Amino acid sequence: MRSSTLCVVGCGWLGLPLSRLMLKKGWKIHGTTTNKTKIQQLQDVGIMPFLLKFPDPEFMDFEMLSTDYLVINIPPGRKNPNVREDYPNSIVQLLRIAKQVKSIKKIVFVSSTSVYGNTEVFVDEKVAPQPQTSSGKAILETEKAIMESKIPHVILRFGGLAGPERHPGRFLAGRELSSSGAHPVNYLHLNDAIGVITYMLENTVENEIFNVVAPVHPTKTDFYTKMADSISLAPPIFSEKDNTFGKEVSSGYLLSKTKFEFKYPDPMQFDF
Repeated sequence: MRSSTLCVVGCGWLGLPLSRLMLKKGWKIHGTTTNKTKIQQLQDVGIMPFLLKFPDPEFMDFEMLSTDYLVINIPPGRKNPNVREDYPNSIVQLLRIAKQVKSIKKIVFVSSTSVYGNTEVFVDEKVAPQPQTSSGKAILETEKAIMESKIPHVILRFGGLAGPERHPGRFLAGRELSSSGAHPVNYLHLNDAIGVITYMLENTVENEIFNVVAPVHPTKTDFYTKMADSISLAPPIFSEKDNTFGKEVSSGYLLSKTKFEFKYPDPMQFDF
């Protein structure tokens, strides 16, 4: 039986451990990096490497996308002043090549809950996205392009990512903030991010959008205080003047539609 093949666009903090896991499962992996010095690193773990720097209107690598599955996991680049155009155009270019190759059975796109903006409501997939940042708007436009491609797909809107080298205790340590500490957190552990992508690759789920955040939502005060304490840093100080409710993102649809189970359903129990 032929091994399944996967192209991981973006073999970084999330994409590399995902690729390693799929290699252990017997998959053949094509992986991209923007850094020439990482080509050897990808080769050393058994990944067929490709150098990919977007935007690049000349990019036409058919071998890279000659796989059964495609995971798109590249951030839009918040500091790029042209992100609204560059990011969607880059993904559209990938989709155009994928259509010509005709081997891709499914695309898994790593999106973000930033497409909902700073709404003050309970957020499930029925809530209309209202992104407020340029990167959030670019991600939403990219989601639409993937849906319009007619290639089977799953769009995963991830919450804030935490894990090795991304310890939440460092993010806000010692800072005085203008926002309320009563706001709920919407976090996702790296292991669950990898787990849900793997689930979508291995199961017949198609043409769906899922929010993916840990189902338990501690307050920012409780969460960031515990995380800072755990690495001996000063906790942040939140405002008592902010009376807003914050945004609570629900993973209920994911849990009702699939058999995926979170290893870290409560961010207060994250380990690193």
